[in-house]
Amino acid sequence: MDRYGIIAVAFFLAFSFVPVEAKSGEKGYLQVSDIEFGPIQEGKSTVRMKVENTSDRDQTFGIDIRAESPRSTWNWQKVFLDTIRAGETKWTSFDLRIPEPVTDKSFVRLRFYNPPSILESPYELDMKSWFREERYYGKNLQPGAVVPEPPMPLSKRQAEAVTATFEEFRNGLRDGKPKQAWDIMSKAFQDKAAEGDFERFKAEVAADEGFITEVGNLRPQSITRSRDLLVLQATHNGVLFSFGFIEDDGRWKIAAVKRQTGDWQARLLPTMEKRVTEHFDIYFFKDSTAAKEIDRIAEQRDKGYRETCRFLGRDSDVRIRLIFFDDAKRKQRETGHQGAGWAVGTTIVEVYNEKEKLNPYHEAVHILMGPYGSPPAAFNEGFAVYMSERLGAPALSAMGGGQLSVYQRARELKENNEWIPLKELLTYTEIGSKESRPLVAYPEAASFVRFLIETYGKDKFLRAYKDLQNSSIEDVQEHNKDTLEKIYGKPLRELEKEWEKAFSNSPE
Repeated sequence: MDRYGIIAVAFFLAFSFVPVEAKSGEKGYLQVSDIEFGPIQEGKSTVRMKVENTSDRDQTFGIDIRAESPRSTWNWQKVFLDTIRAGETKWTSFDLRIPEPVTDKSFVRLRFYNPPSILESPYELDMKSWFREERYYGKNLQPGAVVPEPPMPLSKRQAEAVTATFEEFRNGLRDGKPKQAWDIMSKAFQDKAAEGDFERFKAEVAADEGFITEVGNLRPQSITRSRDLLVLQATHNGVLFSFGFIEDDGRWKIAAVKRQTGDWQARLLPTMEKRVTEHFDIYFFKDSTAAKEIDRIAEQRDKGYRETCRFLGRDSDVRIRLIFFDDAKRKQRETGHQGAGWAVGTTIVEVYNEKEKLNPYHEAVHILMGPYGSPPAAFNEGFAVYMSERLGAPALSAMGGGQLSVYQRARELKENNEWIPLKELLTYTEIGSKESRPLVAYPEAASFVRFLIETYGKDKFLRAYKDLQNSSIEDVQEHNKDTLEKIYGKPLRELEKEWEKAFSNSPE
């Protein structure tokens, strides 16, 4: 349950960015200028721009925003509409989300639309009819000076009402009265936190003693206002929480809660145990499952590192920081990240306990492959799964394949008509989201990578890994197809037939 939510506080940067691969020109009656971003970092940001309607009729302005991080398990995309009145010049702003910490290869793409009539919904927009595109890459998306909006007045009555609501929420959780806390949450927050189901909320809260303890000990520090949202900040033991409040039916209700994790590594790592190996700095909690198994973990992780380098034919001087949490709730509470694990830069964070242990090689392979390129997800994710299998791990155990090999699983999927054509698979910029059909895409990608390496050798594969580019742009995807056909000397359809024959006739 994402009980921390997102607090919508608007900030803007005091500098502009350099657009890359921008298509020049405007269409119809709308002109867009002065594009500015809020602080670019993992999580929520904002983009605003000046839109001028040069006509004597109202116009619909549409914007399609997409954020991508090449190593992320998902991307973010959303379409917004706004009406620009006849002759009006208007500043308009839109929220966006950055999937993970910004790197040089991260980018935000903006597409602008001016449909011929006023639209009621973004779903009515012809997504191919954009008149201008701007792309901002990570090297230009660096955090800058944050300039807040002008302060808005906050009355004493509002401050007192919000403080009372906060105390009612805090005390309800601390005193074992979850209904008291539930009743002062906005309907939207109830839906977000527990799909509107109080019994689910009650069970989730009861099972998370750490959250109850933290919230129960919070003390208010400040209250600020941004438009219709009041934000109360409270702390306990140096950890900052932000509570967003909206006015609903004559009283202030909690609309969002966010635990500000800040530099959680600097705060947490000094309190953890540490094992230094040839290639890893491993952090874990005393008396945890990881602590009991640290010798085996250290040996296993170093083996994977060495064998990956041996396959690639060259050593690496990259040291990897590996951080283990004993349960997912504690990991989310400390880091703000949901799920069993993730990797960014040269740091891997995983849940490790008796019931849950992630593939020990997958994320390290991603890190070691960083210098080799940023190919489509079929190559990036496919190689990580393939290499995990090569190293002896049940590579598909968390991907619906159990103990099956990638060839066995591919054969099973093909026979069951659960299949993604290769041409489509090569356009995926990520594998992991629901839209990417991960239980199909992961084993398919890994089996294709295995076929290429075992049939044509690793040199051609590494060349393709370097030359192909991960992108949602059709021209780049078509270029990827041409490049792949040139490297392997045959049409994509012929490669696909050879691949299907390889896993269909495999003796395993």
